[in-house]
This record gives sequence, C-alpha cells and structure tokens, in this order.
Amino acid sequence: MRYFLEPVAWVSALAVAAFLVLFWALRGAPIGQDVAGEGDEAPRGGYRDRVIAAMVLGLMLVCAGAYVASAYGVLWSIPVFALGFGIVFTLIAVNRRYRHGSPALRRTIDMSNALLNAALIAGVLIVINAMAFRYGGRAVDLTRERMFSLSSLTVKQVQNLAKPLKFTVFYGQSPVARAEMARVTELLELYKALDPSKVKIEQIDPYRDREQFVMLAERIPDVQVSEMGGIVLEYGQGESAQHLVVPNHDLFEFPRQGRFTEQNVEKFISSFKGEDAVTSALMRLRAEKHAKIVFVVGHGQPSLNDVDPRKEGLGLFRSRLTAMGAEVSEVNLIHDVIPREAEIVIAIGGKTPFQDSEVVKLRQYLAGGRPLLAIIGNPGPSGLEDLLKAYNITLEKGLIVDPKHNFRNPSLVAVGVGGATHHPVIDPLANNTLLFVNAAPLKVLAPGAGKPNGEFIAIPILMTSRDSWAETDLTNRRASFDPDKDQKGPLNVGVAVVARGNPDQGQPEQTPRLVVFSSLAMVDNVFLGVDPANLDLVVNATNWLRNDPTGVGIMPKKHEDIQFSADSVLRVRLVFIPTVMAVLMIVLLGLLTYANRRV
Repeated sequence: MRYFLEPVAWVSALAVAAFLVLFWALRGAPIGQDVAGEGDEAPRGGYRDRVIAAMVLGLMLVCAGAYVASAYGVLWSIPVFALGFGIVFTLIAVNRRYRHGSPALRRTIDMSNALLNAALIAGVLIVINAMAFRYGGRAVDLTRERMFSLSSLTVKQVQNLAKPLKFTVFYGQSPVARAEMARVTELLELYKALDPSKVKIEQIDPYRDREQFVMLAERIPDVQVSEMGGIVLEYGQGESAQHLVVPNHDLFEFPRQGRFTEQNVEKFISSFKGEDAVTSALMRLRAEKHAKIVFVVGHGQPSLNDVDPRKEGLGLFRSRLTAMGAEVSEVNLIHDVIPREAEIVIAIGGKTPFQDSEVVKLRQYLAGGRPLLAIIGNPGPSGLEDLLKAYNITLEKGLIVDPKHNFRNPSLVAVGVGGATHHPVIDPLANNTLLFVNAAPLKVLAPGAGKPNGEFIAIPILMTSRDSWAETDLTNRRASFDPDKDQKGPLNVGVAVVARGNPDQGQPEQTPRLVVFSSLAMVDNVFLGVDPANLDLVVNATNWLRNDPTGVGIMPKKHEDIQFSADSVLRVRLVFIPTVMAVLMIVLLGLLTYANRRV
C-alpha cells in the first residue's frame, strides 16, 4: 500500500489511465472490440492499433518534456521533446495516405496535428516570456502621464548609489491607506528595478506589526509624527546610516475641498507626486555637502517665499532647490557682497536695472571662476548688457512673438526642445515644450564678428521657430513682421557659456560658467503652474553650472489618480448585471441559431 503513496506511483498510474483514455478516444472503441466504419483501404487492425498507441505515447512524451523542463531544466527536457515530437511527426507523415480509408487514423492524425500546433504556440509564447523576463530590461510604458516611467534625474540618482538604500513603507489597513500604499509600493518597485542589489523595500503595518513599528519609531522618531503613513529612506548601513521620512502629505496632494466631494462621496480624488518627493529626499541624503545658492534681490523681483501658484513669486523655484538639499539665501549687492561660500549666483531681472556697483561685484565673482545663472529680458535695460558682452552674448532689442507656436498669446512663445541642438541642460527635456513670455532675442558673437573674449564659448541651447520674429514696434497692438526693422526667427532665448581650459595643464577642456535666459517671468509661480517644464529647465541649468551631472534631468510629472469607492450593493450590481446580461445574450444567440436551423 505504501507504494501507492509514492509520487512516482501516482504519476505512473495517472499516465496509464491517460494512455488508456486517449487510446480509446482515438481508436473509437475499447481494446478487444472491433472498430466500426473502417473502409476497404484501411490497414489491418493490428497495424492501426500500434500506430494509435505509438501516437498516444509520442503525445504523452511531449507533455512529459514540459514537466521535465519546469522541474529539472530545459537541457534535460530536450531528449524527451525530441523523442516525442519525432514519433508524432514520423507517424503523421507515414500514415497520411490512410486518412480517407480509416476514420480512426484520420481522427488520430487530425487530433495530433491540433495538439502539436497548440504545443508549438505555447512553447513559442513561453520562450518569448522567458527571454523578456531575463533580457527584456524595462517595461514599455504606454500611459499618457508616463506614470510607470522614472525620470532621467531619478535614474541617475539610483544608478550612482554608493551605499545600500532601504525603503520602509508604513501604512494602515483602511481602504484609502491600502490604495495609497499600493501606489507608493508600485513606484518604489521601479526604483528597485534599477539596482536590485542596493535597493530594498520593506512594508510595515503600524497596527498589525506593532512591535516592528515601535522599534522603527524608537530608531527614527519622525515616524510617529506621520500619522497617515509615509516612507522611511535609509541610506547606508548600521549606525552611520542616514535617514529621512517622507510623510504621506508630501506624496499625495488632495483637493482643497477635501478628499471626497460633497456631491459624490463615492469618488476619491488625489494627485500623486511621489517620485518628486522621494527623489528629492534621496538627493538630500546623497549630498555630501549642501550647495549654497544665492539669489540677487533689491530690484523689485517677485518674492522667494511666496509659493502660491496663483500669484507672482519665485517660491516654487526656491522650494525645488531646497528640496534637493541646497541652502538658498538672498543678497542685495547694493549693500552687501556675494558670500565666499556661494557656489552659484542667480540673477533675475526686476523692475529696475542692476547698478554699476552691483555689476562690478558680479564681474569679480565670475572672474573667480564661479558660475552665474541670469534670467533677464526686455523692455528696458537690465544693466547686465556689458557684462554679458564680455562673455560673447548681447541682448537685442525687440519682443519675440510667434503667431503659430504660442500659448493663447503670440508673446507667450512655445519653444520646442529637440532636433539637432544638444546640450546637457536641455537633453533630458527632449520632446517637451517650454514657455517664454515677453522674451528678447539673444545674439551670440561668433569668431571674427568683434568677439571681445576668446576665453569663452557661447552656445545657443534654445531657439524659437522660424515663424517667430522680434517685434520692435511695441505700440502696435497687432504685431506684424517688418523685414526692414524686425529680426526674423529662429531667435535664441537660451545660451550657455563655457570657459576654455588647457588639458595639458590639468584643466578641464570646458568649464560651465554662465547660462542666460531672456524671459523675466519664465520661472514665476504662475507660469510654472502652466508649464512645469520651465522649472525643470532652470533646475537643470543650476545643476549643470554646479558641474553636477547626476542632478540634471527632467523632474517627475504629477499623475492625477482618481479612485472610486463603492458600497457592497453597488459592487454586487457592477458584477451581477454584466454577468446576467452576458448569459442572456448567449442564450438568445443559441435560440436564434436553433430557430434558423429549424427553418
């Protein structure tokens, strides 16, 4: 009796039973009984039975090959597959001439062909899936918001990890918490896929895994403050590991009126901005030192502290820099000097031009080899004209308009990124559109054209379309191109400057020194709300000037996630009604078919 309990015995018994059933089905009669319907051209009964038995054995060997491949490996299954397919193919080829005289052989050959086709299709699909899992790389993201794709900035940060990175996700078990945790975990799995050897993910339920959560809270007290859940990032191992907590309110943004609308309490609405928050936290953890960025103020520039997207302000730009670990400060060059520790200065034009004393301080700063980001424009002088000319850039007169490529207004010009122009500042923004409002044309001084300084190379990185021009008649409400006065596009609105180096003396061949954009309001909160890619552009320029290639990349897009909650009655209706309708449709089609055949 114990032999029947052995797996081999059970498998053998099932194989014998399957052989007998399949043999009976193909033969058309049990063993020992005559087969009815065989014609005069049919072979003798003994030959027919041996062919059917051998065919059944070949088909069973094909199934056995699939089992051996899954249990012991593909190499071990090759002889079994070869034997099974060889028997079936040979018998089909040899006995095809009996198809018309022997119903049993015709049935055997047709069924064997069908099973072989199914086996070949299944084998091809299995091989393709196995190759895709092993060699396929990243999945193809076909969603409109690219919600299953990580930005180039995130990819660079994860691929340059010097220490292990651990994500600990802690959420409760309410329906909303489960939905939020699923979306967060889905995002973190994309991080892990970039480097599974260094990135780990752990989930903790604060209520069910109480002991683990208490231990986590004792080690990282900020966890207790995040009542609605969040993520713990730990960079490194042991006591020296650095950690940050990204609370749930930094991952999801809810409407001002609340999570549920008053008119429809079943609709749960949120905006997921998890990649933005997680990557910013990761950059703060990886930063060995915090970049010190200084904004020049004192000319009526918008406030750096106002983050309201409906109002003028530079708060969103400052918040992005702070989120990446930078220390942002202000300096009024009329009274003060640029701090020695400043890595980069950002000069944004205001209502009044920069004074000569300020320009002198900026010249001294640049002469020390430190970089400058300048965002200026027309109308009116900026005060930086002579300074820019020393770096082979001139700010031309006129207001750039584009009647074809704009956003609701010809002076709100849409500038596409891509084509033949390549630069680290814009390459991650390929196929995006940037907005430049009230922009002025920038001219790059070429060699032999009165170039004042051969130490620097000015490189145009952003240009308007051929349909644009620089309108010089600002009194005319309807802009029209005047070939005698107006400069025809394409026109430069973004220029990067590098300093020539001497590699023989250990200097880099090119060093970033200056980036100029010719639209004053391009980083204003209002315009960043319309086109977030503008923020990506200035952040890329800032990090390129700091010579930080891992910080250059398009920032994540927010994905609007609308989820619907349904009570038990509604869920039953959603399942029951379509099911009943499908069954009724099948019955109706059957009755119609029956009625047509009766007629």
